[in-house]
Amino acid sequence: MAQEFDFKALGTLFTKKWAYKKKSERAEAIERVLKRIKYCPRCGSTKVFWANGLPQMWSLWDCKNCGYRGVLIIEDGKAAAKLRRDYKRKKKETQK
Repeated sequence: MAQEFDFKALGTLFTKKWAYKKKSERAEAIERVLKRIKYCPRCGSTKVFWANGLPQMWSLWDCKNCGYRGVLIIEDGKAAAKLRRDYKRKKKETQK
């Protein structure tokens, strides 16, 4: 004898598949945003902006946190987190 098809189970399966797809799309979007974030190479801050001034300075970055000005910029969040820890530790040591 043939078993009845359970449409409720199929609906549950589609719901789980849709939730998984949305979660993976959200994770990919977050990853794309994190790849675009710029970090200061001295202190690891995200408060880095293009330097203001003459047009010849278009490749310079300014950090509003530590005063860094230069062409080097970091786009790796893990490296920036390590830089932030080291910068805070050194800042505490110099204040003592």
